[in-house]
Amino acid sequence: MRRAAVTFFGLGLLVGSLAGGPADVGATSKSFWETHGVKFQMGYLAGFFAAADMGRNLEPDGWFDKHYPKWEHVKLLEWKATIDTLYEDPKNHGLDARQILAKAAGELRKKHGAPPTHFERNREALASIFTGVREREEAYFEAHPEKRPKPPTYDELLARIASKSEGEAERLEKRCRKLCGTMVSEECEFDVDAQREKISRRLKRVHALDLEDARKAAGLSPEEAPSAATSDG
Repeated sequence: MRRAAVTFFGLGLLVGSLAGGPADVGATSKSFWETHGVKFQMGYLAGFFAAADMGRNLEPDGWFDKHYPKWEHVKLLEWKATIDTLYEDPKNHGLDARQILAKAAGELRKKHGAPPTHFERNREALASIFTGVREREEAYFEAHPEKRPKPPTYDELLARIASKSEGEAERLEKRCRKLCGTMVSEECEFDVDAQREKISRRLKRVHALDLEDARKAAGLSPEEAPSAATSDG
C-alpha cells in the first residue's frame, strides 16, 4: 500500500495546485507558499486532503493516517496557520509540501492529541445516522401508535431461544453424522442435549438485555425469571 500512498500523495499535490491556481507543483518551499497567496494555499490544502481521504478509504489507519492525520474539528484554516507559523522558522524555509505538511501534522498532534482511528470516525458517523433513523421511527410511531410493534414477552423470548438452540444443535448433529460416514463409528459421538444447552446459554448472554427488559415489564422478580448469567449455570 506504500506505492498507493505515494501515488495519492502526488495526486493530492496536483489536485491541490489545480484547485489553487496555476503553479509549479515541484517548487514548494516558503517562497512558493507565500508567493501564491491565501486563495492558492487554501485550494492547495483542500485538494491535497481530498486526495488524502481517498487514500484513507483504501488503507484505513495506514500511511495517510500516520503521516497526515485527520481531526474532524480541525479545519483547513488551522492547517494553513500552522504551516505559516512553521515557515517563520528559517530552518523550515526549504521544506517541500510533503515535509511541511508532515511537520504541521506533528504540531497539530501535540495540540489536539491522537486523532481518531478509522473505526472511531465511522462509528461517530454511523451513530449520527442511526440516531436520525430512531428519531424518525419514534415520530412515526407517535403519530401511528397502533402500528408500534409490541416487544416480546419473557416467555416468548425463552421460546425463541429454545427453538433456535434446538435447530442449531440438530444442524450440528447432521454435520457430524455426515462426517462420520467416512470415519469409525466410535468417533461419531455427539451429545445433542449438551450442545443444545451450550447454545442456549450463549443465546441468553447475547439477548441478556432484552430478557432483563422483558422480565421487568412482566413484573417478575430475578428469582422468578433468572438472568442469563445464572439461568444455565
